[in-house]
Amino acid sequence: AGRAGQVKLALAAMQGRLAECDGVRVVRGKRVKISGGAASVPVQLDGEVGGFAPVEAEIEERAVRVIA
Repeated sequence: AGRAGQVKLALAAMQGRLAECDGVRVVRGKRVKISGGAASVPVQLDGEVGGFAPVEAEIEERAVRVIA
């Protein structure tokens, strides 16, 4: 994958087609749990390795401020 894979994912995300990429699963919810089964699966957060499964993430209201 490497750099070419990252570029492919970035382009797909910009085009709103990330869910069509191999190995990507897009879900919505206030709370998401990612489990890796028997293997330790790396989890990416905003393109960076954020840890390894299992991971549980929750949306915190009013946690992000957007300035336009």
